[in-house]
Amino acid sequence: MNIAPPASRLTAVSAALLLHVALIAAVLPRLAFLNKELTPPKPVKIELLHEPPTPPAPLPVVPPMPPQPLPQKQPHPKPQPAPQPVPEAREAAVPQIKSPEASFDAKPVPSNSTAVAAAPAAPAPAPAKTGVSIPASYAASNRKPPYPRLSRQNEEQGTVELRILVKADGSAGAVEIASSSGYPLLDESARSTVQTWRFNPATVDGKAVAEWYRVSIPFKLQN
Repeated sequence: MNIAPPASRLTAVSAALLLHVALIAAVLPRLAFLNKELTPPKPVKIELLHEPPTPPAPLPVVPPMPPQPLPQKQPHPKPQPAPQPVPEAREAAVPQIKSPEASFDAKPVPSNSTAVAAAPAAPAPAPAKTGVSIPASYAASNRKPPYPRLSRQNEEQGTVELRILVKADGSAGAVEIASSSGYPLLDESARSTVQTWRFNPATVDGKAVAEWYRVSIPFKLQN
């Protein structure tokens, strides 16, 4: 047979439990506070950041002022002395002395010599000069340049103008082609033939001298 506990006992147990809960609730915050106080705080590291100083802005460079030339003082013109009057020259009276000797009149003596005007010198006569020529006697003996056979076959025609230095003895010295015919065979035939020709040389005051002479050699085919 179960016997129920009395109500007063239940009330006492409940009150004891509530009291313990209240004590625990009151002690727990205190313990937490004490634990917080007993725990040493962590050290705080403070670093100071040093920024490099900003260099000051460079001052503007002002070019030096050129030295100003000092004003030159103008020299004052010196006063010119006033011209002094020149004293007039006075002619001194020269006393005339009479000579005891007899005086005579000096008369010019006529001269018998007469001035002869110099006559202009007569111009020197120009030297007598003759040119180079080919006389008939030489023309007959001087052979004509032959017509090259190959030039005839090719029907080559033209005129060769030669420049010849005729020596004092009448022979041909240098022979140059002054104007070509356009065909080397014709030019060489004329040059080599005229090299053997004879001429009358040029003369100066009757003396034979060397002189250049021109001659034309035509080459023309006969139809």
